[in-house]
Amino acid sequence: MIPTYFLELADTNIKKDVYKSYFDTQYPDTSDCIVLDKQIGDIEKDIDEIRKRELAKKIECNCFPSSHDWIKGIQVRTSSKKYLQALLIKKQNLSSVSDCRNKTETIRQEETAQLVTQTSAEAEQRILPKTNQKLYVTIGIGAAVIVTSLVLYLKNKK
Repeated sequence: MIPTYFLELADTNIKKDVYKSYFDTQYPDTSDCIVLDKQIGDIEKDIDEIRKRELAKKIECNCFPSSHDWIKGIQVRTSSKKYLQALLIKKQNLSSVSDCRNKTETIRQEETAQLVTQTSAEAEQRILPKTNQKLYVTIGIGAAVIVTSLVLYLKNKK
């Protein structure tokens, strides 16, 4: 998330290294695909936030484009947006090279399969005792009917 003071600053004396160091600590280099995927999403959200604030500043600023503070504010937001866009491209390239899309999809499929297996096992443990009880009752009634039929048949045959 971008600190508000980065977006509200109107001082061009701030070094670009401030943005660079801040964003580098927020989005450190990683080879973990899940972390990388989250970082890409967060960077995209930050870029959108800067764009929205740029539009809001243009609308709420009732001043001419030559206003010094307004221009400084645009420079601050533009430099941080450009760095974030470069960082986004770097992270997306790293994601492509690492084949992260396939890895994360495989991880999600494995988690889904594990969840289905676990849910099925729990359902089986919950349902089987009731089913077995019904099965034993049905077998008992069937056996009683067969024995009763056999007894009646043998009595009638004599």
